[in-house]
Amino acid sequence: MVQNNLPTDEALLKIKEFLKLDDNFITNIGKMLLLDAITLNNDRHFHNISLIKKENDFKLAPIFDNGGAFLSNTMEFPMNYTDVKNIRNVKSKPFSTRFSNQVKGILKLGVSPLKIDVNGVMNDISKIDVPIEYSRYLDRVKRLLDIRLRELEGKAWIGI
Repeated sequence: MVQNNLPTDEALLKIKEFLKLDDNFITNIGKMLLLDAITLNNDRHFHNISLIKKENDFKLAPIFDNGGAFLSNTMEFPMNYTDVKNIRNVKSKPFSTRFSNQVKGILKLGVSPLKIDVNGVMNDISKIDVPIEYSRYLDRVKRLLDIRLRELEGKAWIGI
């Protein structure tokens, strides 16, 4: 159905056409992929994208399985590597191995960037209480989120 070498925008349009999906499909999957780019979720394969059938119509299922976000696989992205090195090694899925290419394709389709209250998000994260032995993982999430928000501001997200 979809060739692996198609750009993100072309692949999504082919899927939309093949399954006779409405424009909400593009918007909703686009928002999901923008969130994946921000959170570095490298586990968005085709088994983590589902459609719900209602009568003769399909719609994108709610987002699920964000387990690959923030480089959570510490075997693949060791804690003793720098954030920059780990970010350089992470590969996106499913339409490109580069998050930047997926973001460009989504924006090319007219999907608006996510609207994020950065201060609110960072404030909420700062209130998370974790046992001391897990604090380095939360610190990593904070650092990665800060890096990705700076890198993708005005592309994958805009402030509110």
